[in-house]
Amino acid sequence: MKESRLHPRTLMGTKVRFGIDDPIHNGISYDFSSNGMSIIGDEVLPAKSNIIIKIDTENGGDVTVEGKVIWVSSIPDLPSKMGIKFNKPNGRLIRN
Repeated sequence: MKESRLHPRTLMGTKVRFGIDDPIHNGISYDFSSNGMSIIGDEVLPAKSNIIIKIDTENGGDVTVEGKVIWVSSIPDLPSKMGIKFNKPNGRLIRN
């Protein structure tokens, strides 16, 4: 099956903090691209919410990005997931 995404994805398990006005919730990232990412967490924001995400990087610094929640998946007894589209593409987040 042909990949339909415009930007290649990178799987990673990086700690993130996120929220609407302030990054107050904890999560783990997965499925990064320069244009967006997915987050697994105990808390999720509603679809269409604006979001601020602080991402721990390997070199010890944080990267803060802003975006919009595109989709949310909540299944009982499993961690919730949400897909985020960045307001501005961020190539700095992709591992080479």
